[in-house]
Amino acid sequence: MEKTKRDLLGVQIDELKGEEVVVKVMEWVKDKGRAKTIATVYSEFLVEADNNKDFRKVLDKIDLRIVDGALVLGGLRYQEMNEKRARLVLNGLSVGWRGLRGKNGETVTGVWLFERLVEEAARQGWKVFLLGGFGDTSRRLKEKLEKDHPGLRIEYDAGGQSVGDIKKENQRVIKKINDFEPELLMVAYGPVRQEVWMVENRRKVKAKVMIGLGGTFDEVLGLIPRSPEWMDRSGLRWLWRVYKQPKRLKRIWKAVVVCPWRLYKEEVKKYGKKK
Repeated sequence: MEKTKRDLLGVQIDELKGEEVVVKVMEWVKDKGRAKTIATVYSEFLVEADNNKDFRKVLDKIDLRIVDGALVLGGLRYQEMNEKRARLVLNGLSVGWRGLRGKNGETVTGVWLFERLVEEAARQGWKVFLLGGFGDTSRRLKEKLEKDHPGLRIEYDAGGQSVGDIKKENQRVIKKINDFEPELLMVAYGPVRQEVWMVENRRKVKAKVMIGLGGTFDEVLGLIPRSPEWMDRSGLRWLWRVYKQPKRLKRIWKAVVVCPWRLYKEEVKKYGKKK
């Protein structure tokens, strides 16, 4: 089931299909050890890890780093093609064309994984804890999920910006989580911060699986309009984000320009400029 891990800009990537991730979570729910952790990796993650060695070390401690982005998926296919024949520019163009046609493989987005696992939790009787989000997002999402999945056992805490920084506040949140003892702990503190929090607290929380989800809560609530399915398949979700959230342009530049350029340079170092 599990493919060989591949390294992109110093980050080990686990390329699993969506249902394979769900099966892995189901296995972990039955374990008695510490909480397992999942990071949904997209291109900004790779650039941040390349810039920040401390963050890269955090990601090394994450149990599963899944592909949540067409550019990450393209990076994996690019490596594979270069291993067969290192035509760096031509292979890059080929991967880009395949990506536009949705032929590079399957991503596992945070939104898809969240909704699929909540559905499974309702079926299995698992408890779900929503942590983070902006303002009253986690409370509103709890109410929505209770309506969508009658009988779902769910709790929430907004956490606040001080969680992880102020010891007393962090202890309060961890106590609330531990009193509930969820199978699934959905963490939405935003990229980097949420992964750091999960790694630092994975032995303190009484949860089976922790998943870093960034802005997923907002998307599930409809606060951020979802991109059309064809744009997701074609790796053009970033273009939808530029249209809907132009203030994210700096982040999107990092994702769609800086990341591919660094992946290319990494391959140049591996195979040599002449190739």
